Amino acid sequence: VAPANYRDWLAEQKSFATMSLISDGRRNLTGAGDPEEIRVQGVSGSFFPMLGALPHSGRLLTWDDERPEAARAAVISHAIWQRKFGARPDIVGKTIDLSGSAYQVVGILPPGFQTLGTPVDVW
Repeated sequence: VAPANYRDWLAEQKSFATMSLISDGRRNLTGAGDPEEIRVQGVSGSFFPMLGALPHSGRLLTWDDERPEAARAAVISHAIWQRKFGARPDIVGKTIDLSGSAYQVVGILPPGFQTLGTPVDVW
């Protein structure tokens, strides 16, 4: 679905409290020990509120992160925070490299947060 269509559907629909876009993918995480291919999900700003998710640290993605001029923002899983970043609390606000693109880590999800399917490392 094209983002413009999604926004039109969201504005015009009357049956749902909210909707969210989700795209699955894989990226290479570099600069944090050995390079590793990880699972990522691109999500719209409504994704985490729709699921009632709360951050372990930092914040979650919002509509403001979707603005074209916004810096690339990422929320990381609790598991990858522990495994690749040594559970360092200062990772929030730092930049990570995903397949050659810089993303600022804005938040960490709590242990056990999961979506359907294979575990996701970064949203």
